[in-house]
Amino acid sequence: MAAPATSSPRLRGTQSLVTTVSRCLHRPRLLAMEVAWRWLVGVPTLWLLLREGKRILDATPLDQTGIHQFTLLDQTTSTYAVMRCVELLTPPVIATATWLLPLLMVLYAIASGVGRMLIISAAADESFSARWQWSRLPSLILLQAMRVTALTATLLLWIQGVAWAGGWAIVQPMHAVDPDPNIVAFLAVVITLTVALLTLWAIVSWVFNAAPVLVLAEGRSIFSALGGAFHMGWLRGKLIEINLG
Repeated sequence: MAAPATSSPRLRGTQSLVTTVSRCLHRPRLLAMEVAWRWLVGVPTLWLLLREGKRILDATPLDQTGIHQFTLLDQTTSTYAVMRCVELLTPPVIATATWLLPLLMVLYAIASGVGRMLIISAAADESFSARWQWSRLPSLILLQAMRVTALTATLLLWIQGVAWAGGWAIVQPMHAVDPDPNIVAFLAVVITLTVALLTLWAIVSWVFNAAPVLVLAEGRSIFSALGGAFHMGWLRGKLIEINLG
């Protein structure tokens, strides 16, 4: 009598990731394509950020704030200097972000959509039609636009939280009769908020990684792919585990 067949234990998400990375290292073309599309959008982005940052700093009279005399030995004076810097830099930063942020979001969505399509197509078998792939490009770009919008919203939420923490722990105490900023409380709130938002993003962002695969592999629409990502069975747990790792 033959012994009953035993199924091999299912690998954990992080173990599967190690296997996938190992396979990619044996296909340097995939790695080169991934690095290429990221640098093609990353270099212009870095140049724009540096140019606008330099322009803002050159146009802002930071010398008048006393920030160059910043020292940890005089907490109150240094806090006043930082507050004046923030007050001077906030208006030009917001004015620049109103046009620069949407531009960078569009550039990333296009580059990421094209990059995802090329890499998934190159990693898949030859049954994919190149013409059919290009017809799915707008869907991939829109999915990446949704992803970067969600990421931007998370970043803005973090900035709002940091601003609130600064107002509560630093600005309000500095207006008291005896100024005493609570730097420890400020850092505690910032660290807690950062960890919470990073965890939240890791839990939900895997959907935007899985949806492009469903669009290309199964020809789904955008919302069908997003919905299908939640019904991937045990694979969903692996994706969440990899993100959290």
